[in-house]
Amino acid sequence: MPASNKESVERLLAGINGGNVSVMDEVFHNDALMDWPQFGERIRGAENRRNVYANIPVLPRVAPRRIFGAGDLWIAEAVLDYDGSKFKSYGGSWVTGPIRRRLLLALR
Repeated sequence: MPASNKESVERLLAGINGGNVSVMDEVFHNDALMDWPQFGERIRGAENRRNVYANIPVLPRVAPRRIFGAGDLWIAEAVLDYDGSKFKSYGGSWVTGPIRRRLLLALR
């Protein structure tokens, strides 16, 4: 388990970049909620999260521009690259030990 809330977000991004989605089990609470409002998707819980990520053919490359926050709210501003299709993204993480909620907005 990462030592700080910011490190939890950094570990998540590094895991995605390394193609290691199992890192999510380290940084997310078992009952964490993930929201992707631009797609109308909401995923709750470790098993559902694993099922979603098992069906994503290619994970994006995440290029963080900055990670900022305080206390239990941290924002990662990044560019997501899906094999050449790039999106600006803003990911909010509510972290209390493990990440309890993640909201990801991706913009073209």
